[in-house]
Amino acid sequence: MDWFDGNAVWFVINRFSPEFIGIANVLAEYPMIYKVLSFAVLIELLYPFLIFVPKIRNWMLGVILLLHVCIAVLMKFYMFGAIMIVLNLIAFGHYYSLSKSFKRIESILFGKGRLILHK
Repeated sequence: MDWFDGNAVWFVINRFSPEFIGIANVLAEYPMIYKVLSFAVLIELLYPFLIFVPKIRNWMLGVILLLHVCIAVLMKFYMFGAIMIVLNLIAFGHYYSLSKSFKRIESILFGKGRLILHK
């Protein structure tokens, strides 16, 4: 039951990165944060199913990428985080929609060939 009460997250933060003990002590004052962070396990468990729901696919991909960035940074599993991010982008990244997003941002910023900072 460590996942439901937040103890597992506290143990991971303190075990794998002792320099974050100060942060962990500050976070210990707010135990609700650990309980909220424990929902990352629920996201990991539901991810293989929810990634195939078209309406929330992009949202789930963003959440799982953010989760692996946090794992890489907070737990110092840099290679694991990088590999999981790359594999998720290869498997579920929609490059055509990404290119459309870049074109949209480019048209907003540059307009008709010039940089537009405000309207």
